[in-house]
Amino acid sequence: LFQREVGVSLGQYILKRRIAKSCQLLHHTPSSIDQIAEVVGFCNRHHFSRMFKKAVGESPAMYRTQLRMTPLERRCS
Repeated sequence: LFQREVGVSLGQYILKRRIAKSCQLLHHTPSSIDQIAEVVGFCNRHHFSRMFKKAVGESPAMYRTQLRMTPLERRCS
């Protein structure tokens, strides 16, 4: 029923929401990756990092680094 209404399974929906929240936290807070993993409901940093990379295409640390780079720095990296 959930999948018919929303278009994805409940598990996929929850994971997508966790990853979206973690992206916000990586962008807007100085919290550590360990802290963010815990806040969004992952049992440990390693599992969080694997799932984040699978969903976003880069590790949480690289994602945060890219956010902090200027457009010129991003082009040169």
